Amino acid sequence: MVTLAEGSRQRWEERQVDDEEHPIRTLLGRELVETVLRIVRPHDRAPGLADFRCWVTRYGTGGFLPRHRDRYGTAQLLICLAVPPAENGGALGLQAPGCGEEHLQLGPGDAVVLDATAVDHWTTPLITSERVPEPERLAAVGRYYVE
Repeated sequence: MVTLAEGSRQRWEERQVDDEEHPIRTLLGRELVETVLRIVRPHDRAPGLADFRCWVTRYGTGGFLPRHRDRYGTAQLLICLAVPPAENGGALGLQAPGCGEEHLQLGPGDAVVLDATAVDHWTTPLITSERVPEPERLAAVGRYYVE
């Protein structure tokens, strides 16, 4: 597991999924990539998959993803696995060039497909509440590289 930090403040934990038999890798794998690529690259008749990476992220109290664009990948698929109530934060922010910001409060099973190299994306920090004193957000992420 990798813990990514900003100064001494933890933002999120990430676990790469390399085992070909792992359920997350199967879920995000090659069978799904054709559909993802048709969404992101509708004018390509037969894009070839050069590589595929996947991981699971875990955000706890104070955890967030800072606003950024990725440097690599053709398409990215994010599937929400677990999320606290909206009062605890954790919304996904998206902004494509020339468009306004969108904020999505994803629920378990919700998915987003995007070109993460062209769309700014971030999450709002997870905060505690009386109802959920230790919020946690889990997401499975697939990054696809096309030839």
